[in-house]
Amino acid sequence: MEITFNSSFADTLQRGLHLATLGLPLQLQLGDLRRLNDPENAFWTRQATYQPVDDPDTTYPRVLAQIARLRTAVAANEPLRVWWSDQPDDRLGMMWLCAVLQGVAIPLTQIRVPLMQPTPEGNRQERTDLSEVAPGELATYLSLDCPMTDGQRQAATYGWRSQLAANAELRVNLNGHILGVPANFYDDFLKTQWSPTAEATAVIGETLGRFPVGVPEWWYRYRLATLRQAGGLA
Repeated sequence: MEITFNSSFADTLQRGLHLATLGLPLQLQLGDLRRLNDPENAFWTRQATYQPVDDPDTTYPRVLAQIARLRTAVAANEPLRVWWSDQPDDRLGMMWLCAVLQGVAIPLTQIRVPLMQPTPEGNRQERTDLSEVAPGELATYLSLDCPMTDGQRQAATYGWRSQLAANAELRVNLNGHILGVPANFYDDFLKTQWSPTAEATAVIGETLGRFPVGVPEWWYRYRLATLRQAGGLA
C-alpha cells in the first residue's frame, strides 16, 4: 500500500501507479497533536480554536476512516511504502507512521521526494508540496525507493514523541529540523500584504503566492481574523 499525507498526491499516485493508495491529510504542522487520539481536541470537528475550511477529504470521520484502514493493513502485515518530503506535514506524518508501527515487524519502504531539483533545461524547480507532482513524474522517483531501517524507524518514533510532548501550536522545518513555534510565526507574511482597504481573500491570496511555504489557506484566514480582533493590523 502506498502512503502519503497529501490528498491531492494520493490521487496522483492512484492514477499514475494503479496501486492501493492511502491518503492521510493529518495536517500535523498545525494545532494540538492530541486530536489524533481525543476527539475533544480535534480541529476537524470545527469546535476547536483552529477551524479549517470544509473539505470532504479532511473531515474528522474521513481522517478516522483512513487511519482505521491503515491499522487494518498493518494487522494484515501488508507491506507499506511511504512517500514524503521535507514539507512539515509530510515529515511529521512519516514520524507518526513510524510511531504507529513501533514493535510491528512489517515491511516499510520510503520514497523521499525532493521539493527542489534541477530541470533538464538547467533551471531550478521548487515545489510547495507533493500536490505539485504530476503523474508522469512518478517513474523518476520510484528509483529512490529504499527500505526504512530499524534505526531510522526508531529515530523517527523518538522524534514524534518529542513533538507530541512539546505540542506546539505550529511546527516548521528550519534547516532540516522540525521545531515547534508560536501560532504567530507566519503573521508577518500577512501583515506585509495587509492594507485597511484590502479584502481578506486578497490578503490571503497574495500571502500564499508570495510565501509558498505549504501553510493552508484556512490557517491564514484564522490568523488574519485573530490579528484583526486583537488590533494587530495597525
